[in-house]
Amino acid sequence: MLAIGFRFPAGRYHATPWGRHVNEADVEWPPCPWRIVRALIAVWHCLPEGSRGDDTGLAHLLGCLAASPPVYAIPPGIHSHVRHYMPVREGTKEKNSLVFDAFVRVDPAEELAVAWPDLELNRENLELLDRLLSAWTYLGRAESWVVARRVDGNR
Repeated sequence: MLAIGFRFPAGRYHATPWGRHVNEADVEWPPCPWRIVRALIAVWHCLPEGSRGDDTGLAHLLGCLAASPPVYAIPPGIHSHVRHYMPVREGTKEKNSLVFDAFVRVDPAEELAVAWPDLELNRENLELLDRLLSAWTYLGRAESWVVARRVDGNR
């Protein structure tokens, strides 16, 4: 079994669901597998070139993760938002536009666990995954700070 734990030190998770407008004030909770895989690719590209390894290793890891859907252990969260009235200039006139900033409020000490029960990775994939998880800084929008780690699957 492979399991990844995510903690959100700021206590907030911001992510707009696919196909929705950011100002609809909806939040994708829990993060979908596509968002997790996409973030792993982004983290891989941010690693120093010497520590990335071959991109075939990344492709193999992502293929393993995409082969079956994960299961989740979801901590309690509260859907919330803040409202901002942003100035919009139209010619010489200025008006205010209402903007929503939606997020899920989570306890920073709680961990979201995403697990692939039937997945066993080889040593090379586990080493690459550990490097990616240790370099991961956010999930969703940039203000969704995250600490990611590989966890024991027997939670």
